[in-house]
Amino acid sequence: MKKVFLTAAAVAAMIPSAFAARTVSMVPVVDLAVVTPGAINSATYVPDGGVPGADKFLTYSATSVLPPAVYNTAGTQQGTLPSTGVAPSGGQGFFALTAGVDGVIYGFENGAVDIWKWDSFSDSTPIKAYDTPLGFQRVGSVGGTGINTVLAFTGNATAGKVEFFSGSAPFTSSETPTLLGKSGLAINTAGDVAFTVADTGLKIRKFVKTGGVWAEDTANWIIPGPIGAGALTYDSVNNVLFSSPQAGSINGKVYAYDGLTGGVPIGELTFTNLQGTVPANCGGVAVPNGPGGTVGFAARGAATTATAVFRKLTYTVTPDASVSDWTLY
Repeated sequence: MKKVFLTAAAVAAMIPSAFAARTVSMVPVVDLAVVTPGAINSATYVPDGGVPGADKFLTYSATSVLPPAVYNTAGTQQGTLPSTGVAPSGGQGFFALTAGVDGVIYGFENGAVDIWKWDSFSDSTPIKAYDTPLGFQRVGSVGGTGINTVLAFTGNATAGKVEFFSGSAPFTSSETPTLLGKSGLAINTAGDVAFTVADTGLKIRKFVKTGGVWAEDTANWIIPGPIGAGALTYDSVNNVLFSSPQAGSINGKVYAYDGLTGGVPIGELTFTNLQGTVPANCGGVAVPNGPGGTVGFAARGAATTATAVFRKLTYTVTPDASVSDWTLY
């Protein structure tokens, strides 16, 4: 039998996708600036929870002394989040509003220093998810759903702790590792990977929990450039981190990063309406759907403190088709 030898170039020509880097293509769906009742302390996107078209944006304005306001994706206010029994009792009201892919909402109430949970926008009987967490919380992130929920908050100190809760609310205990958090946070579904930003102008770092011990992933994660504070959210299915930074010339951008390696973005999208530069008045949620999904962000706007910026996009991930089984060839 005559042997045929193929060069690397010939093999690559036969299976070009094997050498293709991953990319994320994004399409804008919502790009709005909306006048709100008062200065924005906290804002987030809330997924539809499996009911198409039911997704919303949520903001809290401390000066309005109102419960968090609910907006549809056209920017029209549709009432407020039912908050009987959890109305701010002092301080500056609600911070760290966040939500899971199932539309369950969480928020930190600054006056009584409590974390609250709503099963949906219409939940008239929210429950206290945790009493007296680790001080002030600026941003939150949710991984998993139901009894597999993992909830995380940060914001108590520069380059400080992230507080994790797991299971079903009300939570009975927490874990508080120092993961250089304060003004940016996203966790994975299992709650054993966390992306954080320590403060304004600082970079996105990645931490991984292995064998019960948290450590920064300096072996794989290349820290992106000076992205600074802003909303983060992570797609655990496709291993993509999304960032909506608030600083300088990149304010109008949304970036997608490979969740393993970081470094140079693998996707980029530009929005018209800019966010305010005060860190942590923002939130975002990614909802995976096959090799892609939907991401929404909400933040204080740049025009005035009483402006909210709403962003929503759909995305498609072109997988890295690296050959995992060379015996096929």
